[in-house]
Amino acid sequence: MKKRKGRVLELYERSDAIVSFLAKQSPLCDKISKSENASIQLIREIGSGIAGSVWEVKIDNQGISKYAFVKLFFDIPENIEEKSRQRETLEEYAKRNERSFGINKLITIDMNGGDPNRIIEIGDILLLPELAKNCLTTETKEFYYNRFDKNSKILVVPEGSYICGEVFSEYLIGLLCAKLYTEGFNQVKSINFTDVFDLSICSKFVDEAVQMVNPTYLFEQQLEGSADQKDSPFGKLKTNEEFGPFMLQILHSIECYQRAFQMNHNDLHLGNIAYGKTPDLWNGENISLADYFEYSIDGISFYIPTSEYVVKIIDFSISAKYDHPMIIEKTIIDIDSQFPIFYSKAYDVGTILMRMIIAVKDKTLMKSEILLLCFHHFMGGFRSEEFQNMLHESNNNLFDIRIIRWLENRFKYKFRSRIDEHPIIGDFFKQGSPKIYMLEKFPLNIMDAASILKSDIFKGYRERPEGRIVRVGTC
Repeated sequence: MKKRKGRVLELYERSDAIVSFLAKQSPLCDKISKSENASIQLIREIGSGIAGSVWEVKIDNQGISKYAFVKLFFDIPENIEEKSRQRETLEEYAKRNERSFGINKLITIDMNGGDPNRIIEIGDILLLPELAKNCLTTETKEFYYNRFDKNSKILVVPEGSYICGEVFSEYLIGLLCAKLYTEGFNQVKSINFTDVFDLSICSKFVDEAVQMVNPTYLFEQQLEGSADQKDSPFGKLKTNEEFGPFMLQILHSIECYQRAFQMNHNDLHLGNIAYGKTPDLWNGENISLADYFEYSIDGISFYIPTSEYVVKIIDFSISAKYDHPMIIEKTIIDIDSQFPIFYSKAYDVGTILMRMIIAVKDKTLMKSEILLLCFHHFMGGFRSEEFQNMLHESNNNLFDIRIIRWLENRFKYKFRSRIDEHPIIGDFFKQGSPKIYMLEKFPLNIMDAASILKSDIFKGYRERPEGRIVRVGTC
């Protein structure tokens, strides 16, 4: 797994074709089974959704942790049938499609019997592996920010970028974010990401263990669950003292991947805020002996008590990375896409804050003054004259009861109505995320996670405590 992962990163760093490498039959396919003797053993299914299922897996002799998670994608690869229009060998047919569409010729040959010398007659039905199309761009492409306004700004995607389907973009961006956890990148490093190991596409393998033909496996670091689950420790938070470290880790993580990659996650809800057990060793240090974790941004440090679990950002299936080489999930550039087609520091921040407000409404997350203040700050509320006057009257104490009651009343809504129909919230949000056209307007055009963390909301976390401190995040 480590060799395959390293090979993919090498190809990416020189803007080379990755899909054709990954789309080949993985050497790991024959090792995957439910059998106790298997070197990659599927232990139990943890959950499933529209796109696929997640299994716990035990892995031997692959140079990674013994236990991991594997995400199993449904209906992959997407094969299409094509009628032959001329008499030729299977190898000639495969080479022609490789030249025209970037489809790996070996995959095409394998999927159509494996004999390159087979004679194909006119009218024969052949399988064309859609998944194996090369998503590396060979020319500069342009896309309007606003698909319906030809006067809007344009996103220029240079040659050597990757416009890929969900499976490949999730793996590529996941690999890059894994570097933030394992070794750091661009002076950014954080414990709040997960390691990603391998993407194995088993194009000829019938998996009897999970009753799937052509399964695709994405191997990742083992986690404990996500923040939206009933037994999540984050659903059991009761006080601001408990909620603050949770919020701080999320905001710091956003700032980290944005600084490292100019990236939009695009789907940052509580289901994609996972948690894992705090490791004993990280970054060469025994962090199990620490009393506090330190996070830093621009030389400013924040301190939170150590805990059994740490936040983990997961699922980059519809994410977009805008520094070069770009990686863009292909549905983002569709004409009916609901996501911004440009880099925005505010989009993910606003999305997770809004989803947390909705979770409070649904009583699956505690009502927190910290969340209220972050939400108000995001919409530029700290700049208003009314708020500044109240702050002055309360001796600059953001958590003064008068300010909190004013915020609660300001964001009060009828529980039968949609939250984005609220007279204030509705100006900024639609369907749980910031309105795309608002992202280029003040105050969202200057809003980011760092500005919220550097505000007085998190002032108390900047006081250095007594005890053993270990840094676990910096950007």
